[in-house]
Formats: sequence, structure tokens, C-alpha cells
Amino acid sequence: MKKRGKITIWSIVIIAIIVVIWIIIFPTGNTTQTNQSSEIPSVYLEYQVRSGEIGDSIEVVGNITAEIESVIPKVSGEVVEVYVEKGDKVEKGQVLAKIDDLDYQIAYLNALNDYESSMKGE
Repeated sequence: MKKRGKITIWSIVIIAIIVVIWIIIFPTGNTTQTNQSSEIPSVYLEYQVRSGEIGDSIEVVGNITAEIESVIPKVSGEVVEVYVEKGDKVEKGQVLAKIDDLDYQIAYLNALNDYESSMKGE
């Protein structure tokens, strides 16, 4: 009788291990499939088709995300004018803002003056 009890216990343990391994390898349940590249859940839309008049528009509500790019000017200074507003579509090379360049103009004119003075002295 003792041998039969040990065999029953070992059988239950082996079956439990197999069930746990099966659950780990083949999970089930309500899992949302995600896009592997961005981990954003996939969106599926369902529409009911009815006979009747055909409309000329459709309304879909949702969120759209866009790439965000950093704007780094080549020079520093105070922004004196902004030519675009939040949400505007911009293109590569488009002027977005004007930076006060008075300090750079003065430095250029001083360097030009120094150069011309050195050329006269030769």
C-alpha cells in the first residue's frame, strides 16, 4: 500500500510540473497584440454595414503621434521673432525664428576693421 501511495504522489507531481511548463510555453488569455517595433497596441475598427443612403464622409476619433525633432541653432542669442506657431507643418530649411545678431555684426565689423588696418600697415 505504501508503494501505491508513493506512485500516486509522484504521478500528481509530474502532472503538475507538465501543466506548469505547458502554461509557460503556451500562454492563453486575453492578451493585446502589440506592434513589436513600438510596443503600441494594434487598433482594429469594426463597422456595421446597413443598406440605405451612402454618406460622403466618415469620422474617426483617435490620437496621432508624430516625430519630435530638436532645433539647435548654430549661434546663441535672444529670439526676436518667431515665424511659426505650435502645430504648424514645417519643411527642412524653413526659417523658424530670428535670433538677435547685433553682437555678431559688431564682432564681424571689428575683425574687418582690424584686417584692413593690418593691410594698410604693410
